[in-house]
Amino acid sequence: MHATNVEGSDEDWRGVYQSPNDDFLGLGPVKETYQTLPDIVMWELGHFIHLLLKGNPNIVGLLWAPNDCVYETSPVLGELRDNKKLFLTLPMAYAYLGWVEQELKHGDLIALSPKRLSHVPRLLWELEAAILEGTLPVRASGWHLDYLRAVRAGRPGYEYGNVADAARRLVQRLKPEIEKMPLPPFGFAEQVLLRARNAR
Repeated sequence: MHATNVEGSDEDWRGVYQSPNDDFLGLGPVKETYQTLPDIVMWELGHFIHLLLKGNPNIVGLLWAPNDCVYETSPVLGELRDNKKLFLTLPMAYAYLGWVEQELKHGDLIALSPKRLSHVPRLLWELEAAILEGTLPVRASGWHLDYLRAVRAGRPGYEYGNVADAARRLVQRLKPEIEKMPLPPFGFAEQVLLRARNAR
């Protein structure tokens, strides 16, 4: 999806499922996530929407997945994807920024792998586009893609120190803009979920 895969990269599958309404009325807990490490992760629809509202980077990015990365969809997911800009929100900005800053702190203590380090500039560029342009370019291109591939390959000049310094400068430029982001679309999200539940 991000165009940074190399020969031998594994194929990850992500998806959403809807539990039967009876599962919520019974005594047992509703399974919120189905996972078979490391390739398949699926979220129950309600949990997926909650994570969207919180701005989880993995979840928000799925709404912006290029069509050639989408194997199958449904009316409810189609509606969420059609309204994906509504989820470029203040909590999303904080979630992206929090993940990046935590990674940079870890990097000061332990050596991040080049692959993991490459996610830092990628997420920051996604956040920058969300704030300034109202879009989320999850598939890198141009010099962004060249940079990410260089980081991932561990090329000279693209080690942790240089990448972290550039990331911290971008963080400082973005922070004043973050407060301009809108709040999550709670009402819209709830109506989407209720329509999906009532249709079962």
